[in-house]
Amino acid sequence: MKVNKLLLMSALLISTGGILAFSNSNVNEVSNVQAATTQVNDDTPDGTIITPTHVVKAPDPADRTDNPTIDPKEHSDIPVTNFYEGSTVFHQLPIYVNGTLANPMGQDARVGFSTISNQEGSINPNDYITPPVKDETINWGYYLDGSVLMVGWSHDNTKMYIHQVDGAGKLTNTEEVPGPKSPNFNPNWSETIQGMTLYWENGLLQMDWGSYYLNGSSSAAPLNYLSGIPARFVDANGNELAPQQIISGYSGTFVDVKYPEIEGYRLIRVPYMNADHQFLINNITKTAPGDWTFTQENRYVTVARKVIDDQNTQEMYMIFDYSKIPGGGMSGTKQSKTVTVKATAGGSIAADFTYGVAQAYGTASMPEPVGNPLTFVYEPIKSYNLTINYLEQGTNNVLAPQYKASGAGTYEIDSPVISGYTADKSVVKGTLGSDETINVYYTKKDTPPTPTNDSGKVAVNYIDEADNSLIQSKNIYGKIGDPYQADGSYKPASFTLNGDTYTLDTTKLPTNIKGTFANTNSDVNYYYKKEAKPVPPTDESAAVIVNYINEADNSLIQTKKFYGKVGDPYEADGKYQLQTLNYNGDTYTLDTNKLPKNIRGTFSDQTPVVNYYYVKKATPVNPVNPVNPVNPVNPVNPVNPPVTPTPNPQPVPEPSHIAKKGEVVYSLKKIYLYKNSTFDKAERKFGYVKKPRVFRPMFVVTDYGYSKAGRVRYKVRDVNHLSKTDGWTGYITTNFEYVRPVYYHSSHQTLTVINPRGVNEYVNKNLTGKVKNFKQGTVLHVTGFVKHNLTTRYLLSNGHFITGNRKLVKMGRISQPKQLKVIHFINRYADPNLAKRNGHFKKGTKLVIKRYTFSHEASLTRSGTMRYAVKGGYVTANQKYVKVIK
Repeated sequence: MKVNKLLLMSALLISTGGILAFSNSNVNEVSNVQAATTQVNDDTPDGTIITPTHVVKAPDPADRTDNPTIDPKEHSDIPVTNFYEGSTVFHQLPIYVNGTLANPMGQDARVGFSTISNQEGSINPNDYITPPVKDETINWGYYLDGSVLMVGWSHDNTKMYIHQVDGAGKLTNTEEVPGPKSPNFNPNWSETIQGMTLYWENGLLQMDWGSYYLNGSSSAAPLNYLSGIPARFVDANGNELAPQQIISGYSGTFVDVKYPEIEGYRLIRVPYMNADHQFLINNITKTAPGDWTFTQENRYVTVARKVIDDQNTQEMYMIFDYSKIPGGGMSGTKQSKTVTVKATAGGSIAADFTYGVAQAYGTASMPEPVGNPLTFVYEPIKSYNLTINYLEQGTNNVLAPQYKASGAGTYEIDSPVISGYTADKSVVKGTLGSDETINVYYTKKDTPPTPTNDSGKVAVNYIDEADNSLIQSKNIYGKIGDPYQADGSYKPASFTLNGDTYTLDTTKLPTNIKGTFANTNSDVNYYYKKEAKPVPPTDESAAVIVNYINEADNSLIQTKKFYGKVGDPYEADGKYQLQTLNYNGDTYTLDTNKLPKNIRGTFSDQTPVVNYYYVKKATPVNPVNPVNPVNPVNPVNPVNPPVTPTPNPQPVPEPSHIAKKGEVVYSLKKIYLYKNSTFDKAERKFGYVKKPRVFRPMFVVTDYGYSKAGRVRYKVRDVNHLSKTDGWTGYITTNFEYVRPVYYHSSHQTLTVINPRGVNEYVNKNLTGKVKNFKQGTVLHVTGFVKHNLTTRYLLSNGHFITGNRKLVKMGRISQPKQLKVIHFINRYADPNLAKRNGHFKKGTKLVIKRYTFSHEASLTRSGTMRYAVKGGYVTANQKYVKVIK
């Protein structure tokens, strides 16, 4: 192979993270203004226009130009590039130099004095073969020595497939390797195929190759599944013209979208698309200007990027490290010019790094376009007429001026407000795709009859029976001598007024509900009972829950809750110890042989549950007259043996560690979040794995629920802010073996800091006025224990405070590892997930341990494995490979 000594950095990574779509920077937001409400004087004549017609959004004017409609079947945003030498199947990946495509069909890209290799490099995504394995997606391909190496992934990332394809596009071999999500995943795996070395690094498949003349590096990422991606069909102002479609797929791949043909519109812009007319998705959303970031693109090149607008336009430059050249004996770095790069799907930019005898260049992937959601933009090509009439119901009399407009697209018009009338459509909105005439009908409001000299009146009063005060009153009018009826709507079974709910006392109904209008009629008086409001708990209050349980099946008949101040005594007998209960027509009697032991106690920051058990009274059977006896029958052996009766369910346990409403709890073992308190398996919303103490999932108790058997459940809000479940609500168990309060509830004299980030010392008990940070392993002696709202603090000897959060501190003196010895060859990694290897240590090496932590800190579905932080990164804590010696 006759080539110059050349360093090829094919740095393009086919992104697997995002949604690619067109985003119109000139979209105008239209306010949704409701029809105005105006105070009308009583003497305003009916039919007066109080508020005129208000145009929230008029139809769009039609485009009269001759711009052609884009046909996506003839349009693709991925440019056609030149073939690799010796192939008529595989195209080069787009390369841009100075803002121009440098390798169109028939032309190889040049940068500086170098021609970018037309023999080796990443291939155009349009050239990927059809995946030979079911449920596989290919997201990387490289042309090398007349053949292609392609990488695909199973959709759960448990398997990686390495495909060898010849220059004619024919598959010659497939190899399967355990992927990152496989239980057999080996982060130390490596293999050489066709002169290319493949291995795992930084969570990616890294690929290096080289010879005396040529060296290169590239990488491929596992799949990232995206769901709920909207495909929108809008006009130039962002108004919806057709219903959204919801799209799912793997980031960095192409999906089908059935874009509609909209009468009177033409399609003027589509998202990025491949040769099969599928559209690229990723998870990149609207960006914000920021500071410089630095990414190790490959072995040789570090890329600096700075986002400068909301469309992911970036300033970029590259830094080349000459010391990475194998056998080159070179050192030092060189920085390229800073360029402004518009976000473009696929492709890379190139920069010249020739130095002395090293004829080198670097490439870096271009920023991905903003694209969530997928957006298809249309413009109107026809003009239609919209007419809205405002008419009186029944007469078709015109009550307000006609509204007329022409154009196409969405519209929204607030109907006028007219005195004495109610409109059947207060807002008229839709999409104009043909001539339309819309009638808004107004109905005259009912006017109460005006009393006359020959009319009678009956007053209907609603009275609070507790103090005979008048709640409210209504009048009924009619002609003297005519009958009246004060029932129906005048006799509500209950009503709510000023936040109070009243229930009719049916034992005190008046006798004059029906009668005849006269010159003077007696008032019709209905008496109501005001329902008592429960006393809400305050920040300083505690609660006691009283359950009334059917002991036959442990089902909950009813429950009550009462409140008091922490430290005060409570009594759950008296009015709470009901001797009998009536429920669903059945009578229950208290079982005095099973009275709870905690009927009396003291309010605390825990919530006692007092369980009373009841026996349902048997319904008596009416005696039956005896009949003449029949001849006795000899007994026979039973066909089936008698069935042993099933014992009654065990009594409901009385929880003694129920957390208070508003308190934070965490899970010790695997638990589920349920939609309802009955814990139906089909209603599980999420499963939280068992995590190390410092990273346990946390929840805020917002209320309580009960199972069918009367067991208490926590109603909670998820507060794991780094998880997708943050803010979710539902029910979890109150079992103390699975869920406990995050904060200590008792005093301890010695605490050890266990959190990898340490714990802060503060001046104030509300944890303001930070003084310093205590590192993990620090042993603290405390002199006091105080409460702050629903949390706890420990008082240090200097009068300052630290938290009582169990995820940060642990009672007693805990041994902290300080030094380890390597007993088997190990690697060092850049993070606790062991994703990016940055060093290794041979057997016998001694390392100072800075602290310990666990992998997958933010994950609620992966437990986490202990790691040791050492100088330069993290190493395993597996006792097969390392031994703590101090």
